[in-house]
Amino acid sequence: MPRGGARPGAGRPKGGRKQPAASAPIDGAPQLSRPRFDGPKDFGVWALNAPDAEVSMDQKLRAMQVLATLAGKQAEPKEDKPAAPVPSKYAPREVKGFRVVAGGGK
Repeated sequence: MPRGGARPGAGRPKGGRKQPAASAPIDGAPQLSRPRFDGPKDFGVWALNAPDAEVSMDQKLRAMQVLATLAGKQAEPKEDKPAAPVPSKYAPREVKGFRVVAGGGK
């Protein structure tokens, strides 16, 4: 079994580190520009109203999910009432009352 040294076909191919040049925009091709959004709700509304050429169906479905979760997270105004104490494992038990048991003491 060979040890160490160069082996034919081993290692990175020559020129493998070079990155392909970025393709230049083609003249006359429509440039799709998307606006910047302040939050997920703005993107969701834009994606649902955008034509199908700009937004894929997958992105529209994601936008619907985002809007559905945001609609579920809207906080409803709650009444201000004192919080009830939560019984814990180590809290003392509540004593309802004492009874004297007629014992048979001598």
